[in-house]
Amino acid sequence: MLRPIDIIDKHNRPTGEKSDPNDANLRGLWHRGAHVILFTPSGRILIQKRSHTAFRHPDKIDIGAGGFVDSGETPQRTAIREVFEETGILLSADDLIFLGTSKYNHRWRAGSIFKTSRSIVYTFAARLPKEDYKLAPQEDEVAWVGFIPLKSAWWLIRRHYIKSLGWLLPTYAYYRKALKQTAKFIRD
Repeated sequence: MLRPIDIIDKHNRPTGEKSDPNDANLRGLWHRGAHVILFTPSGRILIQKRSHTAFRHPDKIDIGAGGFVDSGETPQRTAIREVFEETGILLSADDLIFLGTSKYNHRWRAGSIFKTSRSIVYTFAARLPKEDYKLAPQEDEVAWVGFIPLKSAWWLIRRHYIKSLGWLLPTYAYYRKALKQTAKFIRD
């Protein structure tokens, strides 16, 4: 069950309205999201394939983890919660590197219905303390999760596709910006 989210205007000011995420997308209402690009000490980047039943972007590849900011929740808390739900990795607020905010305005067809997701996305990077993790994603959201070299992440953004996993979410400019900012924190 999706939790309620706070509705904002396009300038990131709260309106006082709350909504179900599905209703917000049906009505094209602005809301907040959080997204985290995770990387290991050697610079490998976390990617995931969304599950077939995921509410947001089923069957697509995502670089990192993220989701809706629940009503009353901070973007930092959302980032920590979403990383744990989608990977099983528990972060703290101190692990997050704030990269900035971006406007996301995407319209798509879901069967015979058009939906519009409009959000202010708070983007973070997180340097993980070790190379290897026993990843434990929520199966209803994530079908597969793993790490790829930074060079391969750039290739994925350029090509939009990995034969064994499928298509990248259609947010290429956002990924280019977020990965470029994250790369500054990766030690060679």
